[in-house]
Amino acid sequence: MSEPVSDTTLRQRRAARPDVSAWVSANAGSGKTKVLSDRVLRLLLAGVAPSRILCLTFTRAAAANMAMRVFDRLGEWVTLDDAALSDKLEELEGARPDAGRLALARRLFARAVETPGGLKIGTIHAFCERLLHIAPFEARTPARFAMLDDMQAAALFDEALAEALARSGYDDRLRAAFDGLDAAIAGGDGRDRLLRAALRHRAILRDDEGFEPAIERLRAALDLGEDEDAGALRAAILDGGIPVSEWADIVATYQAGSTNDGKLAAKFVAAA
Repeated sequence: MSEPVSDTTLRQRRAARPDVSAWVSANAGSGKTKVLSDRVLRLLLAGVAPSRILCLTFTRAAAANMAMRVFDRLGEWVTLDDAALSDKLEELEGARPDAGRLALARRLFARAVETPGGLKIGTIHAFCERLLHIAPFEARTPARFAMLDDMQAAALFDEALAEALARSGYDDRLRAAFDGLDAAIAGGDGRDRLLRAALRHRAILRDDEGFEPAIERLRAALDLGEDEDAGALRAAILDGGIPVSEWADIVATYQAGSTNDGKLAAKFVAAA
């Protein structure tokens, strides 16, 4: 006698059905990638050509993980005997397969591998880049453009920063800005990280109304008064929060916890 199917499994099977349009919302680690992989496999079993299936994820790691899952299972189907493969397909689709379906399942690995371009499993960014390469004139992008990788972007940032630092030797406003950053951010790579963040959101800072209104909007969002600066906020936290005399006990508790707890303990030690 077979075990009853859990409600979670039933929901996953329903979301993976190739004949329905599904929207899945779930927490991390709850099985979303499994559902997506199941859906791809069921689309292939339903006769959909591999070239007509598109899977998009946010990260390269997620795309690689999903592709590996799909191809691992397709490859496994080739090697299983009839009984074991029948169990796998029944678990996937909820119905016992016939001999024809077993034969189809065993052919899918070769079909997916031999399809020109293979299964299209990638990131949203890569998909959008491909569209721009296909239709550069319609998208008003340079033909044969290339995307910067992280190392190239970092090199350009370092070059621009070096040029700005050189200009600060004769530009009083620029020198004052760098001095202010250095005074507000003690050591480390905090200044560079802040400047990179500003570059990512430069459209806000380049608004026609100028920089000062952006500062005022930030003050309003944080509910800061005109006389409140970083020093005032630091004093308010230290004076109004947990007494410094109790920090040692807190540090000891955090140090006995997880890795992230240990990081919090280090911050308490640094602040003390």
